[in-house]
Amino acid sequence: MNGSRVYGWLHLPEGNGPFPTVLSIPGSGIGRTGRFAGFTEAGIAVLAIEVHGLEPKEQEIIGAAQWIRPVTDETEYFAKLQNGILAGYHSFGIEDPYRYYHRRTLQSAMRALDYLYTRKDVDPRKIIVFGGSQGGGLSLLTAAIDKRVDAVVATVPAFCNNASRKDSHIPQVSRTMSYFDAALAAELIEVPALIGVGFIDG
Repeated sequence: MNGSRVYGWLHLPEGNGPFPTVLSIPGSGIGRTGRFAGFTEAGIAVLAIEVHGLEPKEQEIIGAAQWIRPVTDETEYFAKLQNGILAGYHSFGIEDPYRYYHRRTLQSAMRALDYLYTRKDVDPRKIIVFGGSQGGGLSLLTAAIDKRVDAVVATVPAFCNNASRKDSHIPQVSRTMSYFDAALAAELIEVPALIGVGFIDG
């Protein structure tokens, strides 16, 4: 994608596969955490991606639960990004659907699917896209657009009912967000979907 890369962390069960696989898309923010031992113990592979194109830094896997946390300097590294060049990234390029920041994050999920399809230990007929909040909205959009997805799980998905945004009265913003409305895109999903909705995502 314009010379940038998509990074991810692949967690594989024991054995040779091919395994049913979860593509995990992160929620808002910078950095990566996740518990995937339950998936791998059940014979399910997980590819957890990072959607900002950031170079991976050294990670530490802690204990049998595979709780993945940044090493000491990484918390500060991600905080500087979140409060610096990536502060307010949800609005970057929002006046133009081709320059909108989340066009890249959505493409990251699709490139991750490309990668999964190259692996012999992944069952291409059993790929589930999973995420919450930002990741939930991107999961719905991915499942609507990319027919390689076999099921989708989205919890408190973002990007839904974009017409209610406080800046939706701006014509350029309204036009861009109409392309990224996960509630509208959900009508195009043709595979099983589990969607969790709450009144407050926070």
